[in-house]
Amino acid sequence: MNAENRSRSNALYITLVFATGITALVFQNTWHRYLTYLLGSQSQATAIIISVFLGGMSAGYFLYGHLTRKFRMQLFKLYGVTEFLIGIWAIFSPRIYQALIDVPVSSFLMEIVVALIFFGVPTVLMGGTLPVLTQALSKDVHSATKTHSRIYGFNTFGAAMGSLLAGFVLLPVLGLPLTLFFAGLINLIVGGVFYSLGAIQGSPEQPTSESSSIYAEGKKPSHATSSGEGKRRWLWGVAFISGFVTIGLETLMIRLFGLSAGSSSYSFSVIIAIFIFCIAFGGYLVGKIKSLPPCSILILLLANGFTLIALFCSVETWPYYAHVIRTYFSQTPPAFWAYHSTLFLILGLVLLIPISLCGATLPLCFHLAKREQSGLGSETGNLYAINTLGCVMGSMLAGYYLLYAYDLNQVFLFLIFLVGLSALFSLYKLWSSLGSRQRAVFSGVCLLLLLTVLRQPLWDNQYFTIGLFRFPTPIANTFKGYEAMRWPYPRFYYSDGPAATVSVTYEEFFKNKKKQPALAVQINAKTDGSTFHDFYTQQLSAHIPLLFTEHPKNACIVGFGTGMTAGVITQYSEVERLDLIEINPMILEAGRLFERFNYRVLSNPKTHVVGTDAFRFFRSNDQVYDVIISEPSNPWMAGVENVFSKEFYELVHQHLHEKGRFLQWFHGYSLSVDTLRLILNTYRSVFPYAYVFQFMRHDYGILGSKQPITKESLQLFEKKFRAEQNNPALKDLGFQGIEQFLSLERISGNALDEFSEYGGVHTLENPKLGYWAGRNLFTSSTTNVIHIGRNNPMATPGVALLNQWQSNMKKPVPVSLPEDLCGSIPLTCAILNLRNFFLDPNTVESKFYFESQNGRDRKILNYLIGGQVPVSNDSFDRKQLLKEIRRHALRHYSANRLVGMEKHLKLIHQLGSQS
Repeated sequence: MNAENRSRSNALYITLVFATGITALVFQNTWHRYLTYLLGSQSQATAIIISVFLGGMSAGYFLYGHLTRKFRMQLFKLYGVTEFLIGIWAIFSPRIYQALIDVPVSSFLMEIVVALIFFGVPTVLMGGTLPVLTQALSKDVHSATKTHSRIYGFNTFGAAMGSLLAGFVLLPVLGLPLTLFFAGLINLIVGGVFYSLGAIQGSPEQPTSESSSIYAEGKKPSHATSSGEGKRRWLWGVAFISGFVTIGLETLMIRLFGLSAGSSSYSFSVIIAIFIFCIAFGGYLVGKIKSLPPCSILILLLANGFTLIALFCSVETWPYYAHVIRTYFSQTPPAFWAYHSTLFLILGLVLLIPISLCGATLPLCFHLAKREQSGLGSETGNLYAINTLGCVMGSMLAGYYLLYAYDLNQVFLFLIFLVGLSALFSLYKLWSSLGSRQRAVFSGVCLLLLLTVLRQPLWDNQYFTIGLFRFPTPIANTFKGYEAMRWPYPRFYYSDGPAATVSVTYEEFFKNKKKQPALAVQINAKTDGSTFHDFYTQQLSAHIPLLFTEHPKNACIVGFGTGMTAGVITQYSEVERLDLIEINPMILEAGRLFERFNYRVLSNPKTHVVGTDAFRFFRSNDQVYDVIISEPSNPWMAGVENVFSKEFYELVHQHLHEKGRFLQWFHGYSLSVDTLRLILNTYRSVFPYAYVFQFMRHDYGILGSKQPITKESLQLFEKKFRAEQNNPALKDLGFQGIEQFLSLERISGNALDEFSEYGGVHTLENPKLGYWAGRNLFTSSTTNVIHIGRNNPMATPGVALLNQWQSNMKKPVPVSLPEDLCGSIPLTCAILNLRNFFLDPNTVESKFYFESQNGRDRKILNYLIGGQVPVSNDSFDRKQLLKEIRRHALRHYSANRLVGMEKHLKLIHQLGSQS
């Protein structure tokens, strides 16, 4: 083959290798999601998934490394068949998932078995591709380093691209099955091309072992390539430690970037792509360096150690600079792409040198270990098998077990220390080949590296508790430096665990309902419960389903937070058992700090803590509950969207008593209209009888059941409320009657039918919600649930249940909510106040709301109609008020919006006229 044809062939090979690198990461991301659904999302299951995946790759490296000797003349055909089988397995993966979905996974062994069945075979096949191509495309032993580095580099560059494509385009748009189908087709094509090349031109050009061996050239082998396996196996130790450190750093970078820019699926895709890109860049550079003496591995490890220390020192500034970068971009959809591209470039520059050095370690070990042409495939297989076993250990230890005992900063320093030990070990092995001056210099630098790590101060974790990614625009200290962003108040708890970072902070400028110091719990720097802002949400999430349920003996709650919702459940006399599902033990530890607010729920004999994933729990038992409450974190956080899926609601439906109630918390802030429709649509696809209640300004609960709420249900509600008058949780809430609960209803019945044709349904195999919510977080979209009806864009809060309850009364009574709650939901209270005025303008409520000197509620009436209507003490009767509202609204609203507002005002007017 002449030089020109060889160049064209190499370009074709590299292009195909790049394509399979893309599909490899697409497969990994998609299979990881499927296995998370099967095994649960707890950190142990995630560690098992990563370990089995990498373990399969390691087995593939080793197995195919030895097969290259047997199939030396048919390497292209072997590679083609391998890629073809990977594509076939990917296309049929959804069917394998469906076959495994009902398999009970109740033990550690079963988790491993299920993971092996699902993707054990394709990971072995994927691991075999690199040794085969290295052997097939290397002309001789001297060109092997360059060839191997090019294959490794371009395949890994493709993997970085695959991570971005999967996270930003393929999975959000196509869903899991179609993504696997199209990616699998690419592998089928690549496999067919290579098999055809093997059939047409036979095997790639392979020199004889005599001419290719380094000994045949009459050159004396270096220390690293001298005869005897034992003199080369020390490189296996370096490769093992490199794998351990690299996968450990990847785990830490994912967590740290999530704390800085938000733990969304997009952040995950960005950091994975950056990490893989840097590794690929390091591997590619090794092939470009012409002279690589044995001591180059020592120089590389020492340089890697010191650059990682520099990276460590920069980490505590990440949240601040991520916030500053965010403020330079608008809150528009196009800016979403520009912002993440900027993050990719800037963080890529920060990580480029230290992570590229990590990526260069393995190709350099290959260069030093290679001996002869015929053994290139096996040498590649052995080294990569050992390296991948190190990755497996790193994912289990650095990514899981060590984080139970140590924080992220301590694990980070431990990994740098391992790099220093690897350098010291390499110095010991290379000692005889070094000069006296080199020995002294390298010894001193190794000791300096280890001492620097041991003396390095830890970063201040206070910078990771604020969650600056929630602020898209500049705040008071935005441009005053990162030190100005340090949390100024005491922190009572902080722990970096395998699944999340949990902290409890004190906020002096907030006081809760009891005028006590305010506490808040943060999960991955995002507040997930507090004793001030979230008080009504946490209380009402329990009261409403319990009061609507006849004899609620067994209850179940998903998510602990502060424990206030769970604590309310235990205060109901009829409740005999509460199953509390919480996968993060650190949240339970932090919950001890809220005992004076959550009624010491963890010490209550009714409470039974279940430390597992909600999917796994409901799949593994047949318990039926009277009340189920799901109170997870926000759906834009990676993994949380699973408990907003149709499949999860179907599981809940199976475990709900025929007369039971299921309440799902959701929020309106950082969500668009379409995303909110998606949540409600998905819920109603399983629970057609649904009622949306508003708890706080942008906090809602959707109450569903197998039966509708009837007049008898409302009578039961009133009866239970009276029976629970001595309930301390009800007293803390401050509600005086059931009309206050019912007045929080926003939309139900036929009104919810408007959403059936919009937004679709969120399922595990078509996971829209997490991606949509992630974009909404960026654009800071905020939607009020009462504004999402297409045919009623100015729909006002519904009072269907309230009207239904008061329909048998001779005279409906005015409704007033606690003043601090009204401060949070002004539009709701404006509607109730207007309703009270129409019912009887002379009631205490009406006089308070319309004659108060501070005019607070006149302002919220103006908020309703969007202008300055001059409401005086005695100048308006009901008809005149309606007339003025209509006259002023016409100035501010289009006709279709006015129709929606008028409909509700007419209903209120009719109700007032009947009285």
